[in-house]
Amino acid sequence: MGAVIVGILALAPGCVQQAEPDDRQLAAKVATPHTAFANDKLAYDYFRTHGFTNFQAAGIVGNLDQESGINPTISQQNGGPGRGIAQWSAGGRWDSDPGDNCVAFAAQENKSPSLLEVQLDFIMFELHTFPDYGLTKLLASTNLNDATTDFELDFEGCGIPSQCDLNARLGYAQDVFSAYGNDPVPTTDGGAADAAPTATADLAQASPSTDASLSSHDMRSASGGGPMESAAKGGGCALATGRAPSTNAASWTVTLGLALWLARRRLSRSR
Repeated sequence: MGAVIVGILALAPGCVQQAEPDDRQLAAKVATPHTAFANDKLAYDYFRTHGFTNFQAAGIVGNLDQESGINPTISQQNGGPGRGIAQWSAGGRWDSDPGDNCVAFAAQENKSPSLLEVQLDFIMFELHTFPDYGLTKLLASTNLNDATTDFELDFEGCGIPSQCDLNARLGYAQDVFSAYGNDPVPTTDGGAADAAPTATADLAQASPSTDASLSSHDMRSASGGGPMESAAKGGGCALATGRAPSTNAASWTVTLGLALWLARRRLSRSR
């Protein structure tokens, strides 16, 4: 009888023996239901709270997606100099340029340069400190296409769009805008403003041939570097079932009832 009950319980919903999901993996799944990378929402909200419109924030995030997948600990593959979410160059803006390097900036805050919050703050520091990085032009942009392109040209310093995967940047930016463009603007106390300003994500002027691979968001070469690692795709039985807790409870009740009925039936036959 015990074997029968164990066998029935093994068929019950909920993946009985599944281990608890890693907290970081679960956070990534919750944070990014519609976009390619786990830190997209955090970065988008950061730039919204610092005064950028929804399409300007999405344009910045789209660029960072292409550069690094917004991974603050990433280094450019094949030994390239790129470091961090914007792929600042080692020997330059990452650790050496006088008055303009992430390592020194982090040291002033007594924090690690590999922290996401530090690198986001460093982007704002550079934008506000060095006019050539294009803050004025970015703030004057009126659509997603221009905001994405302006950040690529001025902040990332890539003047040859064909070599910098502009289409990929535009694709990531569009996804971020579509996912979060209507979200309320977070406030400094952790709440949210009433509503995000309305803006149009005008991609009509985008590069005329956006290749079909954008829909699958394959990782392409970062500007000046080799191909990045592909984004991890989560799995797991509990998430795959998509069942609400109340549905699982009902299913367990039916299963246990069936087990008890079979047990009684076996006992009655043995008498």
